[in-house]
Amino acid sequence: MVQKPLVQHTPLFFYCIMVDSVVVWELLCYLRNYFGNVPRTILFSNVSSFYDEAEIVEAKNYLFTWINSANLGFDDVPWNRPRKMGDNKRKHDTDDIIALFEYLDCKKVLLPVFVAKKLSRLPAVKPCDVDLYKLTDTINDVKVQIMEMQNVLKSVLDNQVCLANTVSTIACTVASVSTDDICM
Repeated sequence: MVQKPLVQHTPLFFYCIMVDSVVVWELLCYLRNYFGNVPRTILFSNVSSFYDEAEIVEAKNYLFTWINSANLGFDDVPWNRPRKMGDNKRKHDTDDIIALFEYLDCKKVLLPVFVAKKLSRLPAVKPCDVDLYKLTDTINDVKVQIMEMQNVLKSVLDNQVCLANTVSTIACTVASVSTDDICM
């Protein structure tokens, strides 16, 4: 007698995405995956402190080369500014890369798929940190809105003071005119 297996095995399916190009580049993989999900300041800090200057410059040059070869057809593409050696070179180059990501995101340009060969070459970001970053962004947005409201309220108050002064001046003028009429 043949027994049936107690557990049925279901085949595993792997989903693949067809892409034009896959590029192994840890720094750009990190930026592509966390851009828009993590505040700019955190991206900037993680990239500029985790990767060395040569890696940052190489990634920046690659992105600009890719943009030039992609023939995007935009007139306002940022240009690759060569930065002078110094204390702030790494920070300026990192800022250039993130600004380029912002530009490409605004223009809805699809970048190549960047992947990491070694996950240890990616700065650590815990999933719960992403929620904290989003909360921080929301708080910053609320702060900006409150400042804008304060400016509007100050403007309304200034207008009200001006109107009160005008009404007071008119009342004094009317009172002096009517007093002069009585005296005559």
